[in-house]
Amino acid sequence: MTFNWKKTFIVLFDIVIAVYLLLAVSAFNTPAEKATVCTEVKIDINNESIGGFVNPSEIKNILEPPLSPCQEHGRRRRTGD
Repeated sequence: MTFNWKKTFIVLFDIVIAVYLLLAVSAFNTPAEKATVCTEVKIDINNESIGGFVNPSEIKNILEPPLSPCQEHGRRRRTGD
């Protein structure tokens, strides 16, 4: 029985590549940075009295994310709506 250098070299090379790939993926893996979120929007509509079909409160309602049922219930309790 002879020592198979070719097979040994291929197995070692595969192990080295696997270790390199694991280290490369873990080294370059950066967690997503927190995105900047707008918290306040100023709505200024020119010729509001002439146009009349859209107003700032309608735009605010469109831009606000929908509330879950639990949030809506808490909002009604706080505001009394």
